[in-house]
Amino acid sequence: MVVLATQGLYSKAIDDATGKSDKNVTSTTSSTASSEKKDDTTKKTFKLNETVKQQNGLEIKVNNVKFTQGTEYTTPKAGTQFILVNVTLKNTGNKSVSYNPYDFKLDDNGNQTDMNSYAGNDEQGNPVVSDDLQSGTLQPNATVSGTLVGEGNPENDIKLASVDYDGEINWTINLK
Repeated sequence: MVVLATQGLYSKAIDDATGKSDKNVTSTTSSTASSEKKDDTTKKTFKLNETVKQQNGLEIKVNNVKFTQGTEYTTPKAGTQFILVNVTLKNTGNKSVSYNPYDFKLDDNGNQTDMNSYAGNDEQGNPVVSDDLQSGTLQPNATVSGTLVGEGNPENDIKLASVDYDGEINWTINLK
C-alpha cells in the first residue's frame, strides 16, 4: 500500500513538473487547402489530422493508423487486432518536455490499456514495428516520431488517450 501511495505521489510530481497533467489543450487542423489554426482550449476529443497542443508546448499528431491480425507466430488476443498508431511529438515550448509511451492509452469503447504490445516479426524475421516510440526528452523545437502498439477490436470506438496518473482523461484522438 505504501509503495502504491509513493508511486502515485511520484507520478503526480513528474506530471506537475513536466506539465503532463495539462487540462487545457489546443487543436490545430491540417488541411491541404489552408494552414489555418483553430484554437479550442476546452476541446477534449480530436479527429485524425488534428494536432493536439498541450499547455506545456508539446504537440501530438497521429500520422497514421494501421490494423493487423499479427503474424504466424505473434497474434493479438481473441477478438482483437494489433492497432499500430504512428505519432509525431513536437516541442513548441521554450523548455524541455519529457515523453513516454506510457503517457498514452488505447481507449477501446472506454477500456483503456497500455500501448506496449509486441506485434512480432514478419516472415523474413523483420520486426512488424521498427520505430517504437521510446521515452525521452524533447528540447525546444525538437520533434520525434514513433509507433505505439495496442490491441483492440477494430469494430469498436477506438481512440488514443492521454490519461493522468489518477485515470482522468486529458484528451482523446479518434483513430477511425
